[in-house]
Order: sequence, then C-alpha cells, then structure tokens
Amino acid sequence: MSDQERDQNTQTETDTQGDSPVDAGQVTREQGGQFLQESEGVLPVSWEKDRGLIEQDAVENVDAHHVVMDRSAAQSVKAQRITMQNAGAKSIDARSIRMEQSGTVDLHAERAVLNESAIVMGSARELSLKESRAVMTVSGTTKIESESQIGMLVTGDVDATGDIRTFALVAGSVKAGGQVTTTLTATSAAALGAGFAVVLLVARRLFGGRGRG
Repeated sequence: MSDQERDQNTQTETDTQGDSPVDAGQVTREQGGQFLQESEGVLPVSWEKDRGLIEQDAVENVDAHHVVMDRSAAQSVKAQRITMQNAGAKSIDARSIRMEQSGTVDLHAERAVLNESAIVMGSARELSLKESRAVMTVSGTTKIESESQIGMLVTGDVDATGDIRTFALVAGSVKAGGQVTTTLTATSAAALGAGFAVVLLVARRLFGGRGRG
C-alpha cells in the first residue's frame, strides 16, 4: 500500500469517529448530571404560588396568594390568605385573614379572626373577635370573646363567651355567657322611625352581598 493510500484510510477513520452518535447519558454522567437527570419517569412540575412579605414598610397596593404584613401599612391588600401583626391597611379583600394588634377601615373576607385588633366596617361569613373593636360588621356567624365591642352588629348567629355590648344588634339567634346590652334592636329601631330601620336593612344587604362567597 502506498503512502498516499495509507493517509486516505487514516483520514476516513478519523471522519467516521467524528460522525459517530454521542451518548447523551454518558456525557451527562461525566458532567455530574448537569444537563440530564436520570429517573424512572417524568416528575410532575409544581409551581410555588406568589407570596408577599411586607416587613417594616409602607406600600400602595398588594395582590398575592398569601400576604404577611409585619409592622407595615398598605392602602389596599387583596389575597387568598392574609396574616397581619402590628399592621394596618385601608381596605382588605381576602378569603381568610388573621389580625394581631392590627387594624383596617374596610374588610371583606370569608373568614376573619381578630385578636386585639380594630376595624371600622367589615363583612365576613365567619367573624371571630377577641379583645377587639368594630364600628359596624355584617356576618353569617359571629364569635365574641374577652370584652370585644361592636357598634352595629348584623349577623345570623352570635355566640359570646361573656357579655355582648352593641349600639345596634340584628341577629337571628343570640347566645351569651354574660349580659346582652344593646341600645337599639330591629324592633326598637322601627319604633323610633322607619328611616333607621331602612338603614339597618340596607346595611345588611350591602355588606352581606359584598362578602366573598
């Protein structure tokens, strides 16, 4: 075989080796699994839902799946679940909210738990207050603990471990471990004038309709 033929055969073998298929698994194993993770099957992909954490800050609008506010303030907060500690917000729209030493002007929730907190107007399917204050609330059920006070309470059922003290009370059923003190009921409001009774009726429809279902 001539030198020229040997050179041609050597070049052909080199080209053939260069065109051979690459073992992706082997490459991956050699590179520590950088590009391919070997498994028996495809694993389901899960995405972590948005979570908002506000700590020692003041913000405008918050919209997230789960919001945690600590020593902070906001104009409006909208979320599935909200936890507040020493915080405040002008308006809140949530499925579930827990307030600890916090406050809001306008609250709409499916379930609201207040501990040493205050609200001006609120509507909730389930409302629980402990050592808290509210000007006006509309709820399906209301639980009152530890000397909580509500100015105007419109609810289906109210259950208090102690006294109930309100300015106006409209309830389907009332259960209290102590005394029930209210200045106006639906009957006394109607006796004072149809105007005030209409106000109570409109308030119940307004706030009850705006609660989250």
